Amino acid sequence: MTRDVLVSVSGIHTVDGESGDVSVVTSGVYYKKNGKHYIIYDEYQEDAERPLRCTIKLSDRKAEILRGGDVRAHMEFEPGKTTVNCYSTPFGEIILTISTFDMQILEEEDLLRAEILYSLEMNSVKTSDSRVVIEARSKKGREGQDS
Repeated sequence: MTRDVLVSVSGIHTVDGESGDVSVVTSGVYYKKNGKHYIIYDEYQEDAERPLRCTIKLSDRKAEILRGGDVRAHMEFEPGKTTVNCYSTPFGEIILTISTFDMQILEEEDLLRAEILYSLEMNSVKTSDSRVVIEARSKKGREGQDS
């Protein structure tokens, strides 16, 4: 995989039988160190002064998503485990409890793909069942493919 990648993060969150989708597609950086995959990208939000720096760390059986900037979070996903995480906003902190059911990682020459199934509680109240798909694709050789 090349260092320069196209990053796609998409999530489906189901609340009371209603589903909502969230997705981000942007440029990023990929590298592998000590057996862990790292994907780093900036996420731009309309109401934020600066982009949020996002780092995704993937290993065989664990994923971590770290967000920095005005909204900070460190979320951990490990199948069969429940983790308590903090989500800090300019308005205060939210306690997130994540129960991860399953995680699959696919690694190919120019693609890294992770799919995570989990439930989410905010301040001890279940808010959603969720599925997130993270992909990093090499940019090399992609020029001219969209024409």
